[in-house]
Amino acid sequence: MLRSRVQMASKVALITGATGRIGKEVIARLSKVDGFVVRAAVHSPSKADYLKGLGAHEVATFDYKDPKTWDAACKDVSVVYSASLDPLLEHHLNFCDYLGANKSQFKHVVRISCMGADTNTACYNKDLHVSRAGAEIPLMLQHYWWGEERLLKHGLPVTVLRNNFFMNHLLKTDCDQIDKEGWFSNPLGSTRNSFVSTMTSERLQPL
Repeated sequence: MLRSRVQMASKVALITGATGRIGKEVIARLSKVDGFVVRAAVHSPSKADYLKGLGAHEVATFDYKDPKTWDAACKDVSVVYSASLDPLLEHHLNFCDYLGANKSQFKHVVRISCMGADTNTACYNKDLHVSRAGAEIPLMLQHYWWGEERLLKHGLPVTVLRNNFFMNHLLKTDCDQIDKEGWFSNPLGSTRNSFVSTMTSERLQPL
């Protein structure tokens, strides 16, 4: 059945970061779109049943640190949803090089980034493009830009999502403090910010 689906579908989408707060929603939503086979990339095979329950048609073993897993995970893939943790930046950049070396295969890469990374693109000077006087751009924001830049330098068709703070990050990291002390903090200064929710109301409860 899966083989016939791959043969009939116009696009096979590889979802990296499949068990992440955004990746799970990408799987749940994209699996309902006609013309896509959704392949969840996982480091731990024990998560396979859970991801299939969310809607993944296929699950592939994938490890940013192990290039030997990349060929099988990317077989027949034309669309890549790219997400990675900051400590894996070096390995993400290596994976970008892999995508670039095979760019005739990949028709679209969607990369999760962050608001503030775009301040680097007009004139990359980490001492000038800052959010607070006397403060450099946070290193993590520089890393987000490097992750975008590597894909762009390879000439890959890229869509970058530079989102605001995520509501589900707030719920995960700050709920205890809000409950116990009635406040939380974020590095926004006087800037107004709309928190983005990746989940519909019926999915706001922890999975």
